[in-house]
Formats: sequence, C-alpha cells, structure tokens
Amino acid sequence: MTSIEYADKSVLIVDDSAVNLGVLVDYLQDVGFRTFTARDGEVAIERTKMVSPNIILLDIMMPGIDGFETCRRLKANAQTADIPVIFMTALNETKDKVAGFAAGAVDYITKPIQQEELLARMDTHLRIYDLTVRLQSANEQLTQQAQELSASNATKDRLFSIIAHDLRGLFLPLLGFTDLLSLVETYKNTASAQRMAERAHGAAQSIYLLLERLLKWANLQQGQIPFQPDCIAVHHFV
Repeated sequence: MTSIEYADKSVLIVDDSAVNLGVLVDYLQDVGFRTFTARDGEVAIERTKMVSPNIILLDIMMPGIDGFETCRRLKANAQTADIPVIFMTALNETKDKVAGFAAGAVDYITKPIQQEELLARMDTHLRIYDLTVRLQSANEQLTQQAQELSASNATKDRLFSIIAHDLRGLFLPLLGFTDLLSLVETYKNTASAQRMAERAHGAAQSIYLLLERLLKWANLQQGQIPFQPDCIAVHHFV
C-alpha cells in the first residue's frame, strides 16, 4: 500500500509512554494513516468502540490492566473483536509471545520498534483484514441469492401446480366428450368420423396423462407427496 492507500486507514496506538506515542504518530501520519492514541487499556477499549480503527498497536506493560487483558476484552466484544491487534513490547521471551497470541493478537513486534518492519506487518494484516471483510460480504450475498433462488423455485413449483391443476380440469370434460363421441351410433356408421373421434380422444388422454405427471412433479417439489418406498421382487426383472 502507498500513503494514498493508507489515507482511508486509521490506527489506534496504545502506549503509556508519551515519547513512544509521539514517534509512532509522526511516522504513521507521514505515511498516510489517521491516528488515535490511548495511554492505558481502559481508555483504549472505550476509544476503540468510538472510532473503530482498522488496526491497533498495543503495548503490553501499562498501568492498570495490561495489554494482554486489554486485548482479551477487545476480542470478547462483538463490536471490536475483528479488529487486528499487534502487540509491541520489550518482552521477547517465547512465553510472552505465546500469551499474546492466546489473548487474540495477530502479530507481535519487539521494542525498539523498527518502523519499516512495523509498517510491513501492519500492511500484511490490513490486507488480510480487508480480504476477510470482502469474503464475509461475498458469503452474505451468496446466502441472500440462494434464498432468493429458493423462493423463486418455490413460486415456480406453485405456478406449475396451479397450471397443471387448472388444465387437467379443462381436459376432463374433453376426455368425456371424445369418449362419448366415439360411442354415438351415428358416428359409428361413419368410419372417418369414428377414426377422428378416436384420435381426438387419444390425444386428449395423452395430454391429460402429461398434466397428471406435471402435477405430481410440482406437488413432489413442494413436499406435498410423501416419500413412500416399497419392496419389489428383484427376480421379476432378472
């Protein structure tokens, strides 16, 4: 990222040393960050809630609650839990680093702070955070689209059911009429009329069966037909 890209990024720097705060504020503002500061953990927690920084630089050894506890409280609050925290401290033993990660920090940098290293670490975690936010947004959009598609399919199934039901109702009289027509004595004496009546009846019956299947399919899609498996004798098919 360049200084222009950092222009929309903010950082909360938490350190009980005014000198350390001044050095970091000057450097990070020069590269484009908006900066906020706090001198202890309690103030840091409240300020984080107010300004929602993109990243937090947190000292460990401070008066009042230390950096570990401050980080734990930030991670326990849904409003601040996702903000990446980088510990900066003179403590450099492995157990201290492990404790920092256990508290919820994403990284750990030891004092004296090397500015280029600090910026590189901040840049990495800001990119990861941005990608995470985009991924969450994409997942939410996909979930919404899946719900809309499901609702659309349900509407389609209901529409098919209504169409099949209504058309089936129209074809029932037609089936009866063509069946009756083929039995009328007058038409029985006319071979061509008889064939036409039989064809009309056959066509109507085929369409009716098609509509029956469509209606069953639509009802099945809507869960209106219970699944009823049955036993069959396999040897009949062998």
